[in-house]
Amino acid sequence: WTSPVNILREGYYGSAPVPPPQVYELSRLARFETCGELAEFAAARAARAGMVRYCPQMVFTSDAVRVTLFPGDDHYELGTKENPPEMIEERKLDMSADELRMQASLLHRAEFRSLDGQERGQTCPWTRWRIFAGSFKDGSDHIAPISEP
Repeated sequence: WTSPVNILREGYYGSAPVPPPQVYELSRLARFETCGELAEFAAARAARAGMVRYCPQMVFTSDAVRVTLFPGDDHYELGTKENPPEMIEERKLDMSADELRMQASLLHRAEFRSLDGQERGQTCPWTRWRIFAGSFKDGSDHIAPISEP
């Protein structure tokens, strides 16, 4: 066994692939020192908050960054009854990740860069990730993720 932080570091530096959804969840788990702390938090939270489903949306920027948007981010599309958030397709934007970030006041996203800086698809071993959740409020009383390993 290893810690969430060790797994995140391996993914960040490219020594082991860690897919984006696991990066986000492991970055939440990294807030806990022990399994006991996590179990206590989970039991207390379950009793008062229930569950919130996240449907991330993918955006690819002009500087070859994959941005995963979560509910609460200014650029997250809420969708409609006919086209709910989970059905919104990947988007390619004609702006950099920095420009996209500067256009938002509420951030709840993860940014992933490939090791070689080249644009890649879903199967790329995305590394050099960073999570922005300064305005993290999902209504479920969940713990915010760490921003970097």
